[in-house]
Amino acid sequence: RPAPRRKMNRACDGAAMMPECMTRTKKKTVPGEPVDSKAISEINEIWAFTHVSLWSAPMPGTSTHSASSAEQDGGHSHKQNLHQVVVLRIQEFDKNDDDDGVDSFLQLEYVPNHKVRQQRTPNDHVNRGKKICDNKLVPSCVYGYSIADLLEDWSQRKDEEDYKCTVTFAAEVMKVCQLYTEYKTHFDEVGEELERLEKERQRLQKEQQAAVVGAIATTTALLCTVQ
Repeated sequence: RPAPRRKMNRACDGAAMMPECMTRTKKKTVPGEPVDSKAISEINEIWAFTHVSLWSAPMPGTSTHSASSAEQDGGHSHKQNLHQVVVLRIQEFDKNDDDDGVDSFLQLEYVPNHKVRQQRTPNDHVNRGKKICDNKLVPSCVYGYSIADLLEDWSQRKDEEDYKCTVTFAAEVMKVCQLYTEYKTHFDEVGEELERLEKERQRLQKEQQAAVVGAIATTTALLCTVQ
């Protein structure tokens, strides 16, 4: 009968005309771009970095990783803002601090499961967190090759404590900028909280595994009893 076929076609046509927002798959957003050989080469060509900003933000990929979440709690939730982001102000070779013009910055961060990420930005603002270090002048000029060498090392590093690398990486950048000592307490506190959360995650995982094993054993015992 032709009638059902026409209805089916209309139904399919309607599905094809559904709004894109209802049909597309939502992808997880990862900040910045990967640190590959091209990125390292470009950073190596940068003359120097003169200022540094340090931010604490929600972990990328978590439910708190959004601008609205940061605004709701004012960006002051220490337990939520554990991800560390370092922003370096770029100093061009032929440009003085007094020259007019647009500044550019290099944003660096370690994202779990994605390693180090980098991106050029027009300012030092990270809209998903709170600022720990505000555009601080580095004690002495940090040349581009110093940061490039650090990034090359991290691009080849295989660290088992991936959950803690966000703070380890940021701390090493601050060491290159000769500002680590000033913010050591901050890094220690964040590292301790990350360790606590990781232990809690492992505990819950073991409990879930034990519950699954217990459920299987109970089911097996019941089946044997029935037989």
